[in-house]
Order: sequence, then C-alpha cells, then structure tokens
Amino acid sequence: NYRAFDYVIAARDGSLPDMPAGIAQPIPDFAWKEVLAMAEPARLLAVGIEAYSADRMDIAELSWRAGGHCDEEAGALSSLYLAVLLGTLGRSEEEIAVYDGIVDRFGDATAPAILEPVAKALFNKGVTLGTLGRSEEAIAVYDGIVARFVDATAPGILEQVAKALVNKGVTLGT
Repeated sequence: NYRAFDYVIAARDGSLPDMPAGIAQPIPDFAWKEVLAMAEPARLLAVGIEAYSADRMDIAELSWRAGGHCDEEAGALSSLYLAVLLGTLGRSEEEIAVYDGIVDRFGDATAPAILEPVAKALFNKGVTLGTLGRSEEAIAVYDGIVARFVDATAPGILEQVAKALVNKGVTLGT
C-alpha cells in the first residue's frame, strides 16, 4: 500500500530514483489502479488529492467515491471533494445528490471536524442551486444553514453561516 502510494508521491514531486530531480513524471494507469486497489480507506482522501493534482479526474473521482464510505472526517471530506469535482465537471445534479448524502450521513455528528464539511456541503449546495437558477431552493438552503448552526462556535462553521447570509442577501437582491 505505502510503496504504491509513495511511488505516486515521488512521481508527482520529481523524486523518483534514476530520474531527473525535481521534474514530475507521468504516472502510468497501472500505478493508479494499484494504489486504488491497495489503499487503506483513510488514505483514499490523499490518493484523490494526488490524482486531482495530476489532472486525473477519473482517478480522483474513483478514490473519493470509495473514500466517502470511510467513517468520520475522512469520509465527509472525501464526499465533499467528490461533490466539488462533480460540479467542476458540470454534473450538477450528481453534485447536489452527494451534498445531500453528506448531510444525511454526517449531519448528526457533534465534532466540528465533521460538522464543518457538512456546513460546507450545505453552502455549496446553495451556490449550485443558485447557479442553476433555482433561487428559492438556494435561499431555503441558506436559511437551513443559519438555523442548523446558529449555536456553532467553530470558526470554519461560522464562516459558512456568514457566507450563507451574504449569499442569501445577494440572491434576494437579485
């Protein structure tokens, strides 16, 4: 597991043995597949980040889909990254479905490290709905963020509440 992942890291940062130092090397498909097949669930988040950085959206998607089944923070973050990727790829309805899945699966957590991705998922869902011209739904999501996290104290969650209020105001102004 670690040898395959270390190979990906070394290829990405240009530190493979017997190769020019500092020059990133292309990572062959077999190496990505080996990493995905062997990665421990908690490492799938990192594999997806490396794949995304290498412009391998297909591998990033596979990694974050699998990582979304992890428990706790790694699962919430993998799912959040997957949703953002889907939005980037223009797959908005799938993106929204993943955001909903994050809220359904992790919304009852109490740890800020897990609730922050939930808050981000809700905020991003509101943005996506607004982009799709579904302003009333977006406003309802923003209102839901404020109501849900009214007593939050974690800075990352409060940031999402503030952004939701701003976006609600902009949406109403529009």
